[in-house]
Amino acid sequence: MGTDLVPSKIEVDDLSFSTRFGTKIGDDYRQAVEVMMVFPEYALLKYRQVLEQLSAALCKLHKIPTDHYDSLLVQIIELCHQGRIDDKLKSKFHELRIMTNRAVHKTPSSEGDLEQYKVKEYKQQFISERNKQNKEVQEKAKHGRALLFEILKACSADFRYIKPNETLYMANLDHLELRQLVFNALNSQRAHDKFLGGKAIEKILSDQETQSGSLIASYADISHKKSQLKIAASFYKAAIEIDAELNDLDTKILLDNAKVEQYQLSRSKAEYLFHFADIAVNEDLGEELYKEGFAALEVAVKKSFTPAIALMGAKHYSDENYSNALNLLITAFQSDNALAARFLFYYYSEGKACNKDPLLAKKYIEKACELDCTDSMLNLAMDYSNGNTFGKNIEKAKYWMNLAAEKGNLRAKLGYDLFFGNSVQKITTAFTDNLMKALDEANEGLKSKPLLVGQKLGVNEPCHCGSGKKYKRCCRN
Repeated sequence: MGTDLVPSKIEVDDLSFSTRFGTKIGDDYRQAVEVMMVFPEYALLKYRQVLEQLSAALCKLHKIPTDHYDSLLVQIIELCHQGRIDDKLKSKFHELRIMTNRAVHKTPSSEGDLEQYKVKEYKQQFISERNKQNKEVQEKAKHGRALLFEILKACSADFRYIKPNETLYMANLDHLELRQLVFNALNSQRAHDKFLGGKAIEKILSDQETQSGSLIASYADISHKKSQLKIAASFYKAAIEIDAELNDLDTKILLDNAKVEQYQLSRSKAEYLFHFADIAVNEDLGEELYKEGFAALEVAVKKSFTPAIALMGAKHYSDENYSNALNLLITAFQSDNALAARFLFYYYSEGKACNKDPLLAKKYIEKACELDCTDSMLNLAMDYSNGNTFGKNIEKAKYWMNLAAEKGNLRAKLGYDLFFGNSVQKITTAFTDNLMKALDEANEGLKSKPLLVGQKLGVNEPCHCGSGKKYKRCCRN
């Protein structure tokens, strides 16, 4: 009498399961999960990349030409149209696609521009709002992981990646902290550890700037920021050099620094190149670093990395190289890049590159707003407020400025209260008092008899310059 052999159940976690779709998908999925509590937007970006790779793989399997169906949106629609995915899976694809839009099309922050406007009460509101938003993005990252896991499981039937005796579950992974990421970057020879170290330094610096209450940056503040950015740039550059894997090159090539740099840029991931360029080109860290960053940006553009294409287009527009700017911005816009959409709005609304075209300007700024770019919402609100491009419409101005404020844009919040609220006098008084205080502090170092560190001088006390006048009648003014 024989017995049927029933295979024992095997538990497989989502990290191991994701590698069955290929090394790239497996790596991107793991990298997202590891840092999703520290860099939730980066995790969402990685989820989006996995989703795009998965969609392309399904199209290839079912002989759907991706050169014709070249965006994630149209690929999802065509896969469903051909019956390759059902409506339920299509909805999950779209939910994750929309959820990751903001991370993919994230525009440069304008928080630094707020420094001259920040008063104490708004500073605290901004910090509170930012903390709230960080928690919301973390929750999105958690939900995005669960959603992507469901999508991978559903798609695995096409590839036959799940065995009958396997049970899938989500791994409980210890999440890395910022300082741990920096420590790992200092001690690791892995390119991705270096890359995460750079991102951690930038995040630490951003948090420090948010917590700072100063209106005007001191020389110490500027030096601190530059030193931090140089460390981040050095991590990104190390990631590029390690990722290039030059050990297979001939010794003669390795002795030629110019050729080594070319190979490093051509072989490294576009993502690493872009992050290095973003700091080296946009920050004032010296001419040499700028040249290296621009070279990295050019290669990232050649690799068709959409954020790099958008950044290069924006740079060309700022440099008044309008023909090159237009081509690059339109290319990036076709991938729904918010920075490209915003600069195309400038292109057609400012009248510098061509005659003003309100219809095209409206098309691009509304798309940028749809992609959750709060700076674009503020641009649109101000345009409706002053009537430069679309005609004056106060109700629409209020709507867009309020929406940007609700999404955490402090300039929009302050602007809404200034233009449409009832706190003009309160804000103006607070701003004036804080500005005078900041200017007094900034001028102390220029006086012939500087104050001792920490010394406070009342407005009615004798001025420290020795004139004999009261401080408010002398150097304060």
